[in-house]
Amino acid sequence: MRSSKKHLVQLLNTNFDEKDKEIVVTFNYENEKRDDEIKAQNDVANYLDRVKEYRNKAKNRQ
Repeated sequence: MRSSKKHLVQLLNTNFDEKDKEIVVTFNYENEKRDDEIKAQNDVANYLDRVKEYRNKAKNRQ
């Protein structure tokens, strides 16, 4: 357990710094009629793709 925690801390410190932003995203499945895990994974993948596209467009405008 100790080495996994150390590894996670190293990953976080390597990939993030004070300039990074934080976002918390929630999804209420009670309002959705889909319980399918694959569809949920697709929703997350689509969201991350849209965030990546937005960031690339913003980067190119600078």
